Amino acid sequence: TPAVSKIVWVKETQELKELPESLIIIGGGIHGAAVAQAAVQQGLQVQVLEQFPQPGMATSSKSSKLIHGGLRYLETGQFKLVRECLDERRYLLKAYPDLVRLVPFQIPVYTNTSRRPWKIRLGLALYSLFSRKSFHSVARKQWPQLDGLKTENLQAVFQYADAQTDDKKLTRRI
Repeated sequence: TPAVSKIVWVKETQELKELPESLIIIGGGIHGAAVAQAAVQQGLQVQVLEQFPQPGMATSSKSSKLIHGGLRYLETGQFKLVRECLDERRYLLKAYPDLVRLVPFQIPVYTNTSRRPWKIRLGLALYSLFSRKSFHSVARKQWPQLDGLKTENLQAVFQYADAQTDDKKLTRRI
């Protein structure tokens, strides 16, 4: 695309070029790549300084691979942050469907788990309102089929969807 041609990839050994209305970004990880993309969309010339020959080879390549919607932030009342995370997740699912996909996650609740089933159900219900994706309780008869799940002292299992990606490929695409 024309926007991509405005990004100059600068290796550690190369000299910087002065460009009119330019922005220099240090680091070619996911954050640097996203800032570069946003700056180019605003009409700026961008130079990315990176120690590696390709983007996404350092910290970004060692991430959890999740594009999560911020479920854990609900407990501390950070609703705006949850909404922002889910908006970004929706954007990435739509913009990069070959790299970002929804996957199911299970939350097992044991007798010694600090959060009771009702509290997790309430949190997931709120999360499903924000995310527009439903969650459900996994029936007790299905517990043995869940890979590696210990069923002793298990009280409940909930399943919801979050997103996963290949972080190196996503960083490079962005």
